[in-house]
Parts: sequence; structure tokens; C-alpha cells
Amino acid sequence: MLEVKFKLLEHPFYRAWEDGKVSINKLAEYGYSYYDFIVKIPVYWNKVLESFSVSDYWIVEEEKNHIELWKKWICKLPKPEKYPILYELLDYFDSLEPSELAGAIYSFEIQQPEVAVFKKECLMKYYNFKEQELEYFDEHMKEEKHIKIGKKIFDNFANKEEFEKAFHKASEIIYKSLDNFL
Repeated sequence: MLEVKFKLLEHPFYRAWEDGKVSINKLAEYGYSYYDFIVKIPVYWNKVLESFSVSDYWIVEEEKNHIELWKKWICKLPKPEKYPILYELLDYFDSLEPSELAGAIYSFEIQQPEVAVFKKECLMKYYNFKEQELEYFDEHMKEEKHIKIGKKIFDNFANKEEFEKAFHKASEIIYKSLDNFL
């Protein structure tokens, strides 16, 4: 289907994380900053499903459950006094029309299985997390159903040009949002 040009695992922040070179404070900034985005994912899915009259609302509920799982792992980190608000990322996703939003979400979802494996392994290896604290990542290793919904929307409902354009732009914005933590 579509190929991601801005692969998250190639970003310097994740390269440093892979080597255990991200400080616990930077990791906390990352976790708390991305919480705002994680909270919006069910809202984005809901908007897409409603717009195309797709009845797969289970995905919204699943994404709502993921919010608590994200909080579970970041609460093990020291709460930063301040951390970056990812305005560009949030504003971009908030501004999208349904076909665009579907493409943007899809660009995030298709990278999740590989990214989740990576994060979980590194958190356990370098940051002393226990497996039971990292359920968020276990859930995101199994994103096949989410990816299938994105493909279904692309194939059957979305304006393909708008979907593809937002897919590529969102992958770039998500990638560049990691610059906040270097």
C-alpha cells in the first residue's frame, strides 16, 4: 500500500534510546508530552468512523483503554516540571478532514508494532521497567486489526489523494516531533 518515508525507528531520539543514552528525565518529558496525543487517538478514530459511517467502534473503545495503559508506564517516571507540548502534531491532526485524518492515523498505526517491540525491550533493558508495567506496548505489538481498518477506509471510503497526502505529511510531523527530546 503506502510506504512511510519518515520511519520513527530511524530518528536520532530512538537511536539514542536504543543504546540506553536517553536520560530518564528526557524519557519522562517524552512520555508526558505524548500523553496529549494518546488521549486524542480515540477522538480521531471516532471522527473518521462517524464520517464514513463505518461501524467498527470497538477501535475507539480499545484506544480509550490505551490511555490508561500509557499512564501506567509513564507514572513510573519522574513527572517533569515542564515538558514540550506537541502543538504542531496536535494542531495538524486536529485540522484534518476525514480522509486526511484516516491517512494520518494510518501512518501512525502501521509503525506501532515495530516501535512497540523496540520501546518495550529498551525500557526493560536500560530503564528497569518490569514487563507488567508495559502493557501499552504489548497492545501495540498487535495492531493488525487497526491497520486493517485503516486499509479498509482507504480502499472503500476515503478520498485516496487526501488520504495519501496526509499519510506522508503526518509521518513527517510525527517523526519531527521527536526532535523535542534531543
